[in-house]
Amino acid sequence: MRRLGVTLQLGNGVPRGELIELVRLAEERGYEAVFVPESWGYDAITTLTELAVQTRRIKIGTGILPVWSRSPALLAMTAASLDDLSGGRFILGLGISGPVVIQDWHGVPFERSIQRTREAIAIIRLALAGDRVTHDGEIFRVQRFRLEFDPPRPRIPIYLASIGPKNLQLTGEVADGWLPIYCSPESLVLMRQEVVVGAQAAGRDPAVVEVAPYILACLSEDSEAGRRLARSHLAYYIGGMGTFYFNLMQRSGFGPEAEAIGRGRRNR
Repeated sequence: MRRLGVTLQLGNGVPRGELIELVRLAEERGYEAVFVPESWGYDAITTLTELAVQTRRIKIGTGILPVWSRSPALLAMTAASLDDLSGGRFILGLGISGPVVIQDWHGVPFERSIQRTREAIAIIRLALAGDRVTHDGEIFRVQRFRLEFDPPRPRIPIYLASIGPKNLQLTGEVADGWLPIYCSPESLVLMRQEVVVGAQAAGRDPAVVEVAPYILACLSEDSEAGRRLARSHLAYYIGGMGTFYFNLMQRSGFGPEAEAIGRGRRNR
């Protein structure tokens, strides 16, 4: 891993000033990028706006925004605005999230996620290139949308967080980068094969898709404390956030462990 990034964990009692200092330190030490998530606490854009004006070199990215919570036009406006504010350092990280977040919390039907993502990226690309966008798709119908200003770059990098086979192939087909999560080295290699399939089907060189995996890390004199934190975090997502992470563990060779987590949650 010659290039390193960091993902901020917003909330949980950590003062915003400390987060800013963490990112400044990461920039000083040569880290390439910082990604800010958006789930059910602070929104990502407010924090990234603050980081854009507090830093000079480090790339800033959403890690991730769900494709359901904002329209493609607004996503394009947001990406262009943050790229302008940061001087061309923004990465737009997108993903489908899952039914628990989208359907239960946002109240939006979780349907046809792959097609929604494909169309959203197509609309965003056209808008960021300065084109007037008219899109008559299966999910979105956009008429004569155009950005009022030119972003510093006509092609802002779009990374996709994907773990399922179809979404991995879509990543190879349309994305500039891939944000895998909860992967062992062995499963990462297998998952990337699906990215390669998608890229080749679209006539793209798979090497153009940056791979930026999220890796749980903990600095502590108590090694067991880090393992406890990791176990708690993984168990929450595997057992409580729908089937996507559960299925990922099954495909990665951790079926019995995933089943045990599921049983434990059902028995509560």
